[in-house]
Amino acid sequence: MTDDKIKTKASAAGVEIEAAGGGAARLTNALADALSPFTQPMGLLGDEIESFRIHRRIKAIETLKRASELQEEIGIEPHPVSPKLLSNWIEKASLESDDDQSLSELYALLLAKSPEDFSPIHALCIDILGKIGPLEARVFQKICENKSDKSWPKEGIYPGIIHFKRSPQSVFLTALLENFEVAVDIEQFLRDADSFKSSLQRELSVSGCAILDCQVYREGDISKHQGKYEYRFGDGLYEEFGQSKILNTVEILSHNGLVYEGVYDFNTNHKALKNNLNFFVNGVSLTRIGVMFANNCFVKSMVTEKSND
Repeated sequence: MTDDKIKTKASAAGVEIEAAGGGAARLTNALADALSPFTQPMGLLGDEIESFRIHRRIKAIETLKRASELQEEIGIEPHPVSPKLLSNWIEKASLESDDDQSLSELYALLLAKSPEDFSPIHALCIDILGKIGPLEARVFQKICENKSDKSWPKEGIYPGIIHFKRSPQSVFLTALLENFEVAVDIEQFLRDADSFKSSLQRELSVSGCAILDCQVYREGDISKHQGKYEYRFGDGLYEEFGQSKILNTVEILSHNGLVYEGVYDFNTNHKALKNNLNFFVNGVSLTRIGVMFANNCFVKSMVTEKSND
Protein backbone atom coordinates (compact mmCIF):
# COMPACT_ATOMS: atom_id res chain seq x y z
CA MET A 1 0.00 0.00 0.00
CA THR A 2 3.00 2.36 0.38
CA ASP A 3 3.16 2.99 -3.38
CA ASP A 4 -0.59 3.29 -3.84
CA LYS A 5 -1.81 6.63 -5.19
CA ILE A 6 -5.24 8.05 -5.92
CA LYS A 7 -5.97 11.10 -8.06
CA THR A 8 -9.31 12.85 -8.56
CA LYS A 9 -10.31 15.49 -11.08
CA ALA A 10 -13.65 17.28 -11.36
CA SER A 11 -15.08 18.61 -14.61
CA ALA A 12 -18.44 19.41 -16.15
CA ALA A 13 -18.67 15.77 -17.18
CA GLY A 14 -18.29 14.55 -13.62
CA VAL A 15 -15.45 13.12 -11.58
CA GLU A 16 -12.45 11.23 -12.92
CA ILE A 17 -10.71 8.87 -10.52
CA GLU A 18 -7.32 7.34 -11.27
CA ALA A 19 -5.55 4.75 -9.14
CA ALA A 20 -2.17 3.07 -8.94
CA GLY A 21 -1.66 0.04 -6.71
CA GLY A 22 -3.92 -2.74 -5.53
CA GLY A 23 -5.23 -1.05 -2.40
CA ALA A 24 -5.90 2.20 -4.23
CA ALA A 25 -7.69 0.31 -7.01
CA ARG A 26 -10.07 -1.32 -4.54
CA LEU A 27 -10.92 2.03 -3.00
CA THR A 28 -11.37 3.58 -6.42
CA ASN A 29 -13.76 0.82 -7.47
CA ALA A 30 -15.88 1.51 -4.40
CA LEU A 31 -16.07 5.19 -5.32
CA ALA A 32 -16.81 4.41 -8.95
CA ASP A 33 -19.84 2.42 -7.84
CA ALA A 34 -21.29 5.65 -6.48
CA LEU A 35 -21.28 7.16 -9.97
CA SER A 36 -23.26 4.36 -11.54
CA PRO A 37 -27.06 3.82 -11.28
CA PHE A 38 -27.99 2.38 -7.94
CA THR A 39 -29.97 -0.51 -9.35
CA GLN A 40 -28.03 -3.49 -8.04
CA PRO A 41 -28.27 -4.85 -4.49
CA MET A 42 -25.42 -3.66 -2.27
CA GLY A 43 -25.40 -6.68 -0.04
CA LEU A 44 -26.95 -4.76 2.86
CA LEU A 45 -30.08 -5.67 4.81
CA GLY A 46 -33.00 -3.27 4.79
CA ASP A 47 -33.92 -0.30 2.60
CA GLU A 48 -33.00 2.21 5.29
CA ILE A 49 -29.45 0.91 5.64
CA GLU A 50 -29.10 0.78 1.86
CA SER A 51 -30.35 4.36 1.53
CA PHE A 52 -27.88 5.54 4.16
CA ARG A 53 -25.02 3.79 2.38
CA ILE A 54 -26.00 5.42 -0.91
CA HIS A 55 -26.20 8.83 0.74
CA ARG A 56 -22.71 8.42 2.18
CA ARG A 57 -21.27 7.56 -1.22
CA ILE A 58 -22.97 10.53 -2.86
CA LYS A 59 -21.73 12.81 -0.08
CA ALA A 60 -18.17 11.59 -0.52
CA ILE A 61 -18.28 12.21 -4.27
CA GLU A 62 -19.75 15.69 -3.83
CA THR A 63 -17.03 16.64 -1.35
CA LEU A 64 -14.35 15.19 -3.62
CA LYS A 65 -15.66 17.37 -6.45
CA ARG A 66 -15.58 20.43 -4.20
CA ALA A 67 -11.98 19.64 -3.22
CA SER A 68 -11.01 19.57 -6.90
CA GLU A 69 -12.78 22.89 -7.46
CA LEU A 70 -10.91 24.42 -4.54
CA GLN A 71 -7.59 23.24 -5.94
CA GLU A 72 -8.38 25.20 -9.09
CA GLU A 73 -9.49 28.27 -7.09
CA ILE A 74 -6.37 28.23 -4.93
CA GLY A 75 -4.03 27.37 -7.78
CA ILE A 76 -2.90 23.95 -6.56
CA GLU A 77 -1.88 21.48 -9.24
CA PRO A 78 -3.95 18.26 -8.91
CA HIS A 79 -1.80 15.49 -7.48
CA PRO A 80 -2.17 12.01 -6.00
CA VAL A 81 -3.12 11.66 -2.33
CA SER A 82 -2.01 8.90 0.00
CA PRO A 83 -4.76 6.23 0.28
CA LYS A 84 -4.03 5.99 4.01
CA LEU A 85 -5.11 9.61 4.26
CA LEU A 86 -7.88 9.51 1.66
CA SER A 87 -9.63 6.42 3.01
CA ASN A 88 -9.99 8.03 6.44
CA TRP A 89 -11.05 11.31 4.82
CA ILE A 90 -13.81 9.57 2.80
CA GLU A 91 -15.12 7.76 5.88
CA LYS A 92 -15.42 10.99 7.89
CA ALA A 93 -16.48 13.39 5.12
CA SER A 94 -19.26 11.10 3.94
CA LEU A 95 -20.98 11.32 7.34
CA GLU A 96 -21.57 15.10 7.29
CA SER A 97 -25.11 16.41 7.03
CA ASP A 98 -26.54 18.06 3.94
CA ASP A 99 -28.37 20.56 6.17
CA ASP A 100 -25.16 22.39 7.03
CA GLN A 101 -22.41 22.39 4.42
CA SER A 102 -19.87 24.24 6.56
CA LEU A 103 -18.00 21.14 7.73
CA SER A 104 -18.10 19.59 4.25
CA GLU A 105 -16.39 22.74 2.98
CA LEU A 106 -13.67 22.30 5.60
CA TYR A 107 -13.17 18.67 4.58
CA ALA A 108 -12.92 19.74 0.94
CA LEU A 109 -10.35 22.45 1.68
CA LEU A 110 -8.29 20.07 3.80
CA LEU A 111 -8.15 17.51 1.00
CA ALA A 112 -7.37 20.20 -1.58
CA LYS A 113 -4.35 21.28 0.48
CA SER A 114 -3.18 17.76 1.37
CA PRO A 115 0.29 16.83 0.09
CA GLU A 116 1.09 13.88 -2.14
CA ASP A 117 2.80 11.89 0.61
CA PHE A 118 1.12 10.87 3.84
CA SER A 119 0.94 13.77 6.30
CA PRO A 120 0.38 13.15 10.04
CA ILE A 121 -0.80 16.75 10.39
CA HIS A 122 -3.54 16.31 7.78
CA ALA A 123 -4.48 12.94 9.30
CA LEU A 124 -4.87 14.67 12.67
CA CYS A 125 -7.00 17.39 11.08
CA ILE A 126 -9.32 14.74 9.62
CA ASP A 127 -9.76 13.17 13.05
CA ILE A 128 -10.49 16.55 14.64
CA LEU A 129 -13.07 17.42 11.98
CA GLY A 130 -14.81 14.16 12.82
CA LYS A 131 -15.08 15.18 16.48
CA ILE A 132 -16.54 18.69 16.18
CA GLY A 133 -19.82 20.07 14.90
CA PRO A 134 -20.81 23.23 13.00
CA LEU A 135 -21.04 25.29 16.21
CA GLU A 136 -17.50 24.40 17.27
CA ALA A 137 -16.27 25.26 13.77
CA ARG A 138 -17.99 28.67 13.83
CA VAL A 139 -16.70 29.55 17.29
CA PHE A 140 -13.20 28.39 16.38
CA GLN A 141 -13.19 30.63 13.31
CA LYS A 142 -14.42 33.58 15.40
CA ILE A 143 -11.48 33.06 17.76
CA CYS A 144 -9.10 32.93 14.79
CA GLU A 145 -10.41 36.19 13.36
CA ASN A 146 -11.53 38.00 16.48
CA LYS A 147 -11.02 41.77 16.62
CA SER A 148 -7.93 41.74 14.41
CA ASP A 149 -7.43 44.46 11.84
CA LYS A 150 -7.12 41.76 9.19
CA SER A 151 -8.93 38.44 9.57
CA TRP A 152 -6.16 36.29 8.10
CA PRO A 153 -2.83 38.17 8.33
CA LYS A 154 -0.10 37.39 5.86
CA GLU A 155 2.01 35.89 8.63
CA GLY A 156 -0.81 33.54 9.61
CA ILE A 157 -2.45 33.48 13.03
CA TYR A 158 0.56 32.84 15.22
CA PRO A 159 0.56 36.31 16.88
CA GLY A 160 -2.11 35.25 19.38
CA ILE A 161 -0.58 31.92 20.29
CA ILE A 162 0.86 32.93 23.68
CA HIS A 163 -1.59 35.57 24.89
CA PHE A 164 -3.48 33.57 27.52
CA LYS A 165 -0.81 30.98 28.19
CA ARG A 166 0.75 33.59 30.44
CA SER A 167 -1.06 35.95 32.77
CA PRO A 168 -2.26 39.04 30.85
CA GLN A 169 -1.74 41.19 33.94
CA SER A 170 1.09 43.25 32.42
CA VAL A 171 -1.09 44.05 29.41
CA PHE A 172 -3.86 45.28 31.72
CA LEU A 173 -1.45 47.54 33.57
CA THR A 174 -0.10 48.93 30.30
CA ALA A 175 -3.65 49.72 29.17
CA LEU A 176 -4.30 51.52 32.48
CA LEU A 177 -1.22 53.70 32.04
CA GLU A 178 -2.19 54.53 28.46
CA ASN A 179 -5.56 55.88 29.53
CA PHE A 180 -5.00 57.26 33.05
CA GLU A 181 -1.96 59.50 33.37
CA VAL A 182 -2.91 60.56 36.89
CA ALA A 183 -4.38 58.62 39.77
CA VAL A 184 -8.13 58.21 39.45
CA ASP A 185 -10.79 56.75 41.69
CA ILE A 186 -13.24 54.05 40.67
CA GLU A 187 -15.89 56.52 39.52
CA GLN A 188 -13.44 58.28 37.20
CA PHE A 189 -12.26 54.94 35.90
CA LEU A 190 -15.78 53.87 35.08
CA ARG A 191 -16.45 57.10 33.16
CA ASP A 192 -13.47 56.42 30.89
CA ALA A 193 -13.59 52.62 31.01
CA ASP A 194 -14.47 52.29 27.32
CA SER A 195 -11.11 53.78 26.28
CA PHE A 196 -9.38 51.29 28.58
CA LYS A 197 -11.45 48.50 27.01
CA SER A 198 -10.35 49.56 23.50
CA SER A 199 -6.69 49.55 24.52
CA LEU A 200 -7.01 46.11 26.06
CA GLN A 201 -8.82 44.63 23.07
CA ARG A 202 -6.18 46.02 20.75
CA GLU A 203 -3.50 44.17 22.72
CA LEU A 204 -5.32 40.92 23.55
CA SER A 205 -7.95 40.45 20.84
CA VAL A 206 -5.66 39.65 17.93
CA SER A 207 -6.07 36.81 15.43
CA GLY A 208 -5.98 33.52 17.27
CA CYS A 209 -6.98 34.99 20.62
CA ALA A 210 -10.20 36.20 22.25
CA ILE A 211 -11.33 37.72 25.53
CA LEU A 212 -14.36 35.66 26.49
CA ASP A 213 -15.13 37.66 29.60
CA CYS A 214 -13.55 40.42 31.67
CA GLN A 215 -15.13 41.59 34.93
CA VAL A 216 -13.86 44.56 36.93
CA TYR A 217 -14.53 44.77 40.70
CA ARG A 218 -13.88 47.34 43.37
CA GLU A 219 -10.97 46.86 45.75
CA GLY A 220 -11.22 43.71 47.85
CA ASP A 221 -11.46 39.95 47.50
CA ILE A 222 -12.96 39.08 44.12
CA SER A 223 -14.65 36.00 45.56
CA LYS A 224 -16.74 38.25 47.79
CA HIS A 225 -18.03 40.31 44.88
CA GLN A 226 -19.18 37.67 42.40
CA GLY A 227 -22.19 39.02 40.55
CA LYS A 228 -21.43 42.59 41.74
CA TYR A 229 -18.92 43.71 39.14
CA GLU A 230 -18.60 47.39 38.24
CA TYR A 231 -17.68 46.92 34.58
CA ARG A 232 -17.78 43.97 32.22
CA PHE A 233 -16.88 43.35 28.60
CA GLY A 234 -15.73 40.67 26.18
CA ASP A 235 -15.26 40.07 22.48
CA GLY A 236 -18.94 39.38 21.87
CA LEU A 237 -18.85 35.58 21.79
CA TYR A 238 -21.12 35.26 24.82
CA GLU A 239 -23.64 37.63 23.26
CA GLU A 240 -23.56 35.93 19.87
CA PHE A 241 -23.70 32.28 20.92
CA GLY A 242 -24.67 32.31 24.60
CA GLN A 243 -22.35 31.95 27.59
CA SER A 244 -23.18 28.30 28.31
CA LYS A 245 -22.67 27.24 24.69
CA ILE A 246 -19.38 29.11 24.46
CA LEU A 247 -17.99 27.56 27.64
CA ASN A 248 -19.01 24.07 26.51
CA THR A 249 -17.61 24.68 23.03
CA VAL A 250 -14.29 25.94 24.39
CA GLU A 251 -14.05 22.77 26.49
CA ILE A 252 -14.53 20.65 23.36
CA LEU A 253 -11.99 22.68 21.37
CA SER A 254 -9.55 22.47 24.26
CA HIS A 255 -10.08 18.71 24.61
CA ASN A 256 -9.12 18.34 20.94
CA GLY A 257 -5.96 20.40 21.45
CA LEU A 258 -7.04 23.42 19.41
CA VAL A 259 -7.21 26.15 22.06
CA TYR A 260 -5.77 27.01 25.43
CA GLU A 261 -8.14 28.55 27.97
CA GLY A 262 -6.70 30.96 30.53
CA VAL A 263 -8.64 32.04 33.63
CA TYR A 264 -7.04 34.70 35.82
CA ASP A 265 -7.99 36.97 38.69
CA PHE A 266 -5.66 39.63 40.02
CA ASN A 267 -5.47 42.98 41.78
CA THR A 268 -4.01 45.94 39.91
CA ASN A 269 -2.37 47.60 42.94
CA HIS A 270 -1.29 50.31 40.53
CA LYS A 271 -0.28 53.93 40.99
CA ALA A 272 -2.67 54.96 38.21
CA LEU A 273 -5.57 54.29 40.56
CA LYS A 274 -6.40 55.65 43.97
CA ASN A 275 -8.40 52.51 44.64
CA ASN A 276 -7.15 49.11 43.56
CA LEU A 277 -9.24 47.26 41.01
CA ASN A 278 -9.77 43.53 40.87
CA PHE A 279 -10.01 41.79 37.51
CA PHE A 280 -11.42 38.42 36.59
CA VAL A 281 -10.42 37.43 33.05
CA ASN A 282 -11.31 34.42 30.92
CA GLY A 283 -9.69 34.19 27.50
CA VAL A 284 -8.53 31.71 24.87
CA SER A 285 -5.53 31.39 22.56
CA LEU A 286 -4.92 28.95 19.76
CA THR A 287 -2.38 26.22 20.34
CA ARG A 288 0.17 25.25 17.68
CA ILE A 289 -2.13 22.41 16.65
CA GLY A 290 -4.96 24.94 16.47
CA VAL A 291 -2.92 27.12 14.13
CA MET A 292 -2.08 24.18 11.87
CA PHE A 293 -5.73 23.11 11.89
CA ALA A 294 -6.85 26.63 10.96
CA ASN A 295 -4.29 27.01 8.18
CA ASN A 296 -5.26 23.68 6.61
CA CYS A 297 -9.04 23.74 7.06
CA PHE A 298 -10.07 27.41 7.21
CA VAL A 299 -7.60 29.44 5.15
CA LYS A 300 -7.99 29.19 1.37
CA SER A 301 -4.82 31.09 0.57
CA MET A 302 -1.54 29.30 1.11
CA VAL A 303 -0.26 30.76 4.38
CA THR A 304 3.38 30.79 5.40
CA GLU A 305 3.40 29.63 8.99
CA LYS A 306 5.51 31.77 11.27
CA SER A 307 5.81 31.71 15.04
CA ASN A 308 6.71 34.42 17.51
CA ASP A 309 6.50 32.08 20.49
